[in-house]
Amino acid sequence: MRKEPASADTLGIMDSIHHTGLVIVNTLDRIVWANSAARALLGAALDPGTPLCEACPGLPKAGEAARGSRILDVTQSPIMGPSGSPTGEVLVSLHDVTHEKQQEERIRFLASVLDRAAGGITIIDPSLRIVYVNEAQAAMHNYSVGELVGKTIDVFCDPGEIGRLEELIFAAGEQEGSWTGEAVNYTKDGRAIPVLLSVSMLRNADGSLSSIVGVAKDIHTYKELEQDMRAYSDNLARLVSERTRQLERSRDELEMMFDAVSDFMFVVDRSFNVVRANRFSAAFFHSRRRDLLGKQCYRVWADSDHPCPGCPAARVFEKSKSAFAARLIGDERVHVWAYPMNGSDSRSQDAPSLAFCYGKIMTKELAVEERMQQAEKMASLGYLAAGIAHELRNPLGTILAAEYALRSRIASHDPEVARAFDTIERSIDRSTGIISNLLDFSRKGDWSMRQLNLSEIIGQVLALEQDSLKKQGIEVEMSIPQLPEIIGSPDGLRQVFFNIVHNAVQAMPEGGRLTLTAKSVGQTAVRVEVSDTGAGISPDDLPRVFDPFFTTKEPGQGTGLGLSICYREVERHRGHVRVSNRLGRGVRVEVELP
Repeated sequence: MRKEPASADTLGIMDSIHHTGLVIVNTLDRIVWANSAARALLGAALDPGTPLCEACPGLPKAGEAARGSRILDVTQSPIMGPSGSPTGEVLVSLHDVTHEKQQEERIRFLASVLDRAAGGITIIDPSLRIVYVNEAQAAMHNYSVGELVGKTIDVFCDPGEIGRLEELIFAAGEQEGSWTGEAVNYTKDGRAIPVLLSVSMLRNADGSLSSIVGVAKDIHTYKELEQDMRAYSDNLARLVSERTRQLERSRDELEMMFDAVSDFMFVVDRSFNVVRANRFSAAFFHSRRRDLLGKQCYRVWADSDHPCPGCPAARVFEKSKSAFAARLIGDERVHVWAYPMNGSDSRSQDAPSLAFCYGKIMTKELAVEERMQQAEKMASLGYLAAGIAHELRNPLGTILAAEYALRSRIASHDPEVARAFDTIERSIDRSTGIISNLLDFSRKGDWSMRQLNLSEIIGQVLALEQDSLKKQGIEVEMSIPQLPEIIGSPDGLRQVFFNIVHNAVQAMPEGGRLTLTAKSVGQTAVRVEVSDTGAGISPDDLPRVFDPFFTTKEPGQGTGLGLSICYREVERHRGHVRVSNRLGRGVRVEVELP
């Protein structure tokens, strides 16, 4: 027969226990009794007579068990009777260890974090004895963790260093609770390690010191870099000083070169104030150099109250590229080139803050050049005299013959009289054309050089040929973009392109296509191409197209001077002119100008 496991009073006391679940089972593992805490922990009714394994499936007889979000620690112990012998029933105890497990897990996690920290971490007690050290601290000093725990802090430092650190740490700790500074530690083999040490004082609730936590970072690499940087800084200071002396010498040399040049050299700002000027500029204007500085350049050059027309410095500031102008100062003809530059305090690299101006007196050179040009014209006329005589002989002979016919037949009203008059008129026109071209060839014109827009020159030429283009039904195709300005003679280049376009128009009496294209060639030249769709030039005649008085036109339609004038003028501009033949498809003339 079953014995009572416990009295009613005992069971009542056991039922009042709330933090531990208690279940009594018999030898058949059937529930005899369970307190309220057990029902709450297991989340089951635990009715007497029910097998415990059915009421709580998976519940172990001993060990840990997870029930929902709880972790239970299960233990079993036999129930002893009053005589001390087992009653056959077992008391199953259930303890909720969830919080303890979470704390253990948190402690393990924190320990893992400390062990994996990059810096060395040490915890010491108030007597400066090590109670914890992580792997990084041990490895930094060539120890194992086991070798350090329990040792005093002097395992890392010599006595003098410890005394210094104690004074600093405890003084700061009393005020702020922490201290950070540099220290020197020693490895197991005695090697010194510079470290950055951060120390925190941990205190109990009553304010007494609990422990000290130190975090050490090996900074020997930074110390080496600091030494390298100091050496680099010293070397850099030496190099800067040496370079400064070199720049000062270079500046002095440039100043000497600047003053040694026997041409105008000066620098103006965007307000046209002279900020630099060489000795020649001051001497030319009978002034001292310091009197030029700060004055507007147009007051110095032209005694004017506003910038000069076509001022190259103004175009530099407007277009951020070099410019040219020809100036007359008194009796001197001066060519001035201006170039963009920036001062040392300029913030923009796009808009120049200064303009460097170089001027050269060209009076003598230009006079010599003009005399040479005129001499060349006269020499050419001598060379062409035989051709001129030949060209004029036939028209004059025709005039004489016509005059004879008029005298002998004027009274007979012969129809040939009318033809004679026509012949006289054509011959006179022919002679007039030849004489006009010769006059153009030999006459001294205004060939002054200045900056000009080539597109405008070509437009003026086409306007002159507009009537002929319409009458002959010639289609004009143009591809002339915005071209950079060039230095040239407007009259000379206008004559060049008029002769070329006029030849092309005459080559297409029944209509055709006149094509004009232009483009920049690199950074220093402009190329213009004029093409027609006429009959072209014979390969045998092509080498002679620039010879004076050579022409492929019908008698009476040309003098042969057009292309020779073009060649001479383009050469004078230091350019090139080429004629290429497309027999049966027209002629292409290329003019390249710098």
